[in-house]
Amino acid sequence: MNKRKNELKDYKAEMVFQQVKRAMLMRGHAERMVEEAEERSRLEKEKIENAKETQKVINENKEAEEKLKKLKDEQKAKRTPLLKWDEFRNMRTTMNRHRSNYITGMRKQFNKLIKKNNGEPFAWQFCEICAEQFGNTTTLLPKVLG
Repeated sequence: MNKRKNELKDYKAEMVFQQVKRAMLMRGHAERMVEEAEERSRLEKEKIENAKETQKVINENKEAEEKLKKLKDEQKAKRTPLLKWDEFRNMRTTMNRHRSNYITGMRKQFNKLIKKNNGEPFAWQFCEICAEQFGNTTTLLPKVLG
């Protein structure tokens, strides 16, 4: 019987130990549950803050895109359009016509001046070395112009 009493004491001690162990585990579990709830709460707040920050960045990006589009439109309006090939050809033809009219007018004035000089050429129309009059052919052009 003593043996049974000793076993009973051992079982009671083991039961108390297991109850204490269970209470400690339950307390630890409760603490972990509280920590997990706090962590979930913190993560939820962080998620909300990140969503706000993301929206802020998206709005700033949209504003920047609008400003860029506005600047591009302003630059496009300021840009001088390039001439098209037909316009360039027409302008060149017009310029050549004006140049030939100007040269014709200058020749007429020059001929009038020669008539006023009694038909004789001016001194600057002669070569200083050979005293020959300059002309339009390559042999009668000054060396500087030839």
